[in-house]
Amino acid sequence: MKQTFTLILLVMLYGMGVSATKAESAAEPVRYIALRDGQLIAIPEKYIIDEEENNGVCTLTLEGDTTFTYALSNVDNISNTYNGTPASMLSFSFTHEDNDQVFADVEANIEEKGDSILVTAEVPVIGKRLRPAFTLSDGASLWCDGVQQISGQSSHRFTSPVAYTLAQPKHWIYEVTTVEPDDNSDDQWKATKIDISSVTTTNAPSNYGEAVSNLWDNNN
Repeated sequence: MKQTFTLILLVMLYGMGVSATKAESAAEPVRYIALRDGQLIAIPEKYIIDEEENNGVCTLTLEGDTTFTYALSNVDNISNTYNGTPASMLSFSFTHEDNDQVFADVEANIEEKGDSILVTAEVPVIGKRLRPAFTLSDGASLWCDGVQQISGQSSHRFTSPVAYTLAQPKHWIYEVTTVEPDDNSDDQWKATKIDISSVTTTNAPSNYGEAVSNLWDNNN
């Protein structure tokens, strides 16, 4: 059996290819705050609710009841364009050594798609939860859902395209996670009395006139 897997590597920043189901995606306005110590903070403009400067300190009020504060004296530059050297994916593969159910080692195809990298592989395998092996440019790290990935160890179920993020050291990305309502909360449950006697049946009726409806007649 051959499974075709699609992976989308989001190169460095949130605004670059955020969709896990599309190879191409529209770029979002992002504020890049480069600090003198080498850190680079990327914050999508849509998350910035308010901005205030006081005594040489800038405070950004962000969605999710979060604030981000930095000293203006520590800022090298602020831009809406990423001017650094993005991290790169050098290789991506599925091997039998890392996955017992992979019949033959497969090297994935790596292709640049706009600001993202599209990685595809046709893998002879049984099952879809696999541990990919990969190599990155010097100092780069690979992330998925906020968890750093380890080559040959981190696994995913590749039933749909998987979105990864490639990052350089000291690069930080601000993201907002939407929390779904708790289905077990009190306001989600309401008790409703229903009549179940009309939908009760049996495949072995009694020969003694004991109707199924007698189950619900309150007569022991």
